[in-house]
Amino acid sequence: MEARAAQIRVLLEQVRCSVVPVFQRYYSWNEGNWQKLWDDITYVIKSEDPRKHHFVGPLVFVPSNASTLDVPQSRIIDGQQRLITISILLATIRDCIGKIRSTQNRNDIRLDEEIQETYLVNKHKDGEQYFKVWPRMRDRAAYKQVISGGAFDLDPELRRENRILEAYDFFIGKVTGGLLDKSDDMEWLKSLYLAVTARVDAVFIDLNELENPLRVFKSLNSTGVTLGDGDLIRNHLFMAIPDDTAQERFDTELWSHIESHFVETIKTEDGDTSYTSLSSGQLTAFIRNWMMSLEKQYVLDSAVYEEFDRKYTSMVPSEAMDVARQLKQYANFYDIAIGKCNHSSNEVQLALDHLQLLKHSTSIPLVLALLWFWTEKGKESDLIAKCISAIAGFVMRRHICGFSSRQYGHIFAKACYHIRERKPHKLFGFFKETGWPNDKELMSAFETMPLYRNSYKRIILESIERVMQNQTEPAISLKRCSIEHVLPVSVFTDQKGTGSVDINVRSWRESLGERFEEAMSLLHSPGNLTLVGSSYNSNMKNKPFSEKKPKLCAESKLTMNSYFRQDDLESWGPDEILKRSKLLATIVASTWMGPDVNGESS
Repeated sequence: MEARAAQIRVLLEQVRCSVVPVFQRYYSWNEGNWQKLWDDITYVIKSEDPRKHHFVGPLVFVPSNASTLDVPQSRIIDGQQRLITISILLATIRDCIGKIRSTQNRNDIRLDEEIQETYLVNKHKDGEQYFKVWPRMRDRAAYKQVISGGAFDLDPELRRENRILEAYDFFIGKVTGGLLDKSDDMEWLKSLYLAVTARVDAVFIDLNELENPLRVFKSLNSTGVTLGDGDLIRNHLFMAIPDDTAQERFDTELWSHIESHFVETIKTEDGDTSYTSLSSGQLTAFIRNWMMSLEKQYVLDSAVYEEFDRKYTSMVPSEAMDVARQLKQYANFYDIAIGKCNHSSNEVQLALDHLQLLKHSTSIPLVLALLWFWTEKGKESDLIAKCISAIAGFVMRRHICGFSSRQYGHIFAKACYHIRERKPHKLFGFFKETGWPNDKELMSAFETMPLYRNSYKRIILESIERVMQNQTEPAISLKRCSIEHVLPVSVFTDQKGTGSVDINVRSWRESLGERFEEAMSLLHSPGNLTLVGSSYNSNMKNKPFSEKKPKLCAESKLTMNSYFRQDDLESWGPDEILKRSKLLATIVASTWMGPDVNGESS
């Protein structure tokens, strides 16, 4: 390793091409990063001490194996975001100087040409050797437009469609904004140019062929956008590919397809524009779930790359290709598992819809394993749908019965063993041994649980309604329904005293009599809750049951409210609440799968 501290001009003045290798991220700096660099450089300009410099950190390079090129070429292992950004800034200074020179007929000035030919391009070379910094494939068209001088007259709206063009637009605004405050525009541009080239320093580190660039990269990367474990795994795979040409093919045929699943749209700070970017966090989450699905053991959020590196320490090219092919396949499974797209089997998709209501991310590794089995084993839709329903039933039943969810990550990762061993039917027995409440346990817990205070209250009530709607047509939308307490909350919260209390509340208290405390304990229980549509008058909430009942029956189109049409249902208290809770409990038991006595499922 050879390291030296120097001005940024020392690197850019050389006839040399610094290439961003395929395994690096695309350009990802944003307005916050650009602003910080701009503030640091303008601070240097304003400083009265000419010795004041700005240090941008280490720039790490390894020799390229592109031996056919006559321009020395190095791969940028650390510092590509900074180097590309500085090149963009120099291009904006060049364009502003060129604009002033042409409008003022300043033929005595050639500083724009100096910037172009000294710091941005290798004047007498062609192709990629022409550019002193050469980004990744999908960044190249925009970068060429900036460095070749074709971005200045581009519509600003078009410049915001690409991160590199957006950076150019940002610096154009900063540079031209600075001109407004200067009596001599050219002097300001010269001082900015000299600050960037002569007062911005870096430590240049050239690795030799025997050093592991990925290890150095991990230890040195500390500036700009933080790397996630997904980024490190991508780099790990690419570093196993022997040469740049093979890496480009690996990227085009495999890795770019994987990354396309994890692109997010991000709003800029002004809120008027947006850009798309790879979400390193989403990529890392996917790889973590993939690893647990295959390895059948839990992987910590903070140790995804560590676990990957442990298994694939000495990766050969064929192994990297196999892993990428598998990741490409599993990225499609992952989209289905998280509800981004639908499964081709209606039966499997219905089970997935039921599970996805719970938003239970810890079960994703097991779902991935099941989707893999469905593909590998001739599409056994009935069995796979049943297994997915078992996951939903396992989670919901344990939730209702008050079981801890702390070990779910370990439980579901361990359950993947049965799927990888091609024995998914063993999943039911595994869940039962782990603690899968049966119907009796579920119904006993459900009848008196404070459902209204439960995070799944809406999911449970809507699921009950959907089951009941299947018995009557047509089904109605539940999106605008609200949860209503039949016995009002105000009966127990209005403590003004008997003399001043609302007349409706007083009526309820009188009807409850000595069973007031018992009724209060059941206030939030399932039997006292129902769904009402938007047509239900909110003024009815405190009305006596004798007035509330006909409204629920006549105006509500929800099937669950047909319960209140019973002629002998004349009052509402603890007995009536418990009776309805028992009925709803039977529906819940039929909705969320549980074990039977044989260890399979009910």
